[in-house]
Order: sequence, then structure tokens, then C-alpha cells
Amino acid sequence: LVEASYRQGHHSTSDDSTTYREIEEIEHWKQGCHPITRFRKFMEDRSWWNDDLEKELRASERKLILEAVREGEDKGKSQSLDNLFEDVYSDIPPHLLEQQRELEYHLSIYPDEYHLDDH
Repeated sequence: LVEASYRQGHHSTSDDSTTYREIEEIEHWKQGCHPITRFRKFMEDRSWWNDDLEKELRASERKLILEAVREGEDKGKSQSLDNLFEDVYSDIPPHLLEQQRELEYHLSIYPDEYHLDDH
């Protein structure tokens, strides 16, 4: 199912998927052709899935997600700010390098406004 699914959004906030996909293509998949929706209907038609199973799964997965979030929050922040710019590209494009320089400059001017040692 993973290979058959379709990512409707961007990879991250530094990615604009409309630069390599037409908006019409994205809209086409939103209008009912999404593989997950089709697969759910396939399973429901064979009585392999229903709303009660969906609710049960969502409740148990929500609990697992909340536990993972709590665990992650307990670990604290140890990531470098450079990770903001290194999450998508192997070679950082010029516009992100410029944003990185602007951030570094801004932080150097206002060091007391940001508690970076806490992260």
C-alpha cells in the first residue's frame, strides 16, 4: 500500500512540490482517486474493515503516538540549528544558504532574545 499511495503535500517546509508536479495532478488525487481511500473501500466491500475497527485502531495508535511524543519531549532539544537547512538537500541551494546566513546574523544581533543553550 505504501508504494501505491500518493503524497499530496510537500516533503517538508523547505520543499515546494508544485515545482515538479502540476497542481491539476495533485487535485486529481484529492478527488477520490487516492489509493488509501480505494483500498479502504476494497476492504469494506469484503467485510475486512468497518467503522468500529477504524475507531479501535485510531484510539490505540493515538495512545502510542502520544507516548512517543512525551518520550521525545523528555529527551530535550539537542539538535543544531543547522538541521533546519540540511533536512532535504545534499547540497544546500543558494536561497537556503542565504536564509541560514540571515538567521546566524539575526541571532548574533539578538543573542539575549534566544535561549539557544537550552536546546
